[in-house]
Amino acid sequence: MATYVMGEIHGCYRDFAAMMKRIEFSAADRMFLVGDYIDRGPNSFEMLKWLEKCPKNIRPVKGNHDVDFAEYVKIMKLVDARLDLDTDPDSNEDTIALYDTVNTMLTEAEDLQKEGRIKRAEWDARYSKFLSLPEKVRAAFSIEEFDESEYEPDEEHADVVKYTANIEVFDKFGTISDFLNLHDGNLTTLKKWATMLGSYPYYYRFNFMDKEVAIVHAGYTPVPGSIPVKFKDVEDFYLHAREEAIRFGGIRNGMVIAGHTPTIARKMYCFTGGRVYRHADESKNCVFYNVDCGCAYREVSPFGKMCCLKLDDETIYYLD
Repeated sequence: MATYVMGEIHGCYRDFAAMMKRIEFSAADRMFLVGDYIDRGPNSFEMLKWLEKCPKNIRPVKGNHDVDFAEYVKIMKLVDARLDLDTDPDSNEDTIALYDTVNTMLTEAEDLQKEGRIKRAEWDARYSKFLSLPEKVRAAFSIEEFDESEYEPDEEHADVVKYTANIEVFDKFGTISDFLNLHDGNLTTLKKWATMLGSYPYYYRFNFMDKEVAIVHAGYTPVPGSIPVKFKDVEDFYLHAREEAIRFGGIRNGMVIAGHTPTIARKMYCFTGGRVYRHADESKNCVFYNVDCGCAYREVSPFGKMCCLKLDDETIYYLD
């Protein structure tokens, strides 16, 4: 039995499948995936369909793109409920209409921000409170006329507050749009995928050959209080750490394997020209691997490739 860790897939399903064949992965082996299964690459739909039937000996952790996807779907559900759109979740046409409604709302926010008339955070707060009001109150005025200081959300819908606060651009890479328009998708499937991605853990930690190993998307620390204040919580660190993963993370006498920052990025800490990055922290006796070799960037970089690390002997496989 061998244990592997594969770098970020980012919609490159065919490369993922080819790597599985390259290493001759079997039911007796074990594979960990470091997150970000969608966006950027051409086959996000195929990757999500594969994840639906993911074998038990393959263990995915969640990445920031996976969390964003779940957040997009949550926003669609909230807007549908609060605007009383009565979307048929099994209807492609209805789901596209809902998608367009959400996209229009957030585009308006961006336009106002560019014009200097309103800050994005202010728009988020205003829309959040507006949508959380009873329908009869919302009907009395437009969103532009709404003074959020005069109203408070009703208890039933208090969870709507700041519903867009965790995203910058709705469906930034068009993954949901492609699913709806190219694959006749619907809200039922989107919700199923959002639940699936959201169920993945932030990390796996286990003992391997007398060494503690953590598999995480970006950075891992067993001491949450040690992370920089720029991260709102330790989960944020798990998903978004870059060079901080080395400076503030790690396991004493152990190993951390992550991704998030592609090793083809010239100005980043882990630049190797598309090879796996390895850093040994002698003060902690900890080895840090970055296995994001930028497969999804091959159209803009000749160095991008899929990679896979075999933990048993630290052999690295590449798919050029």
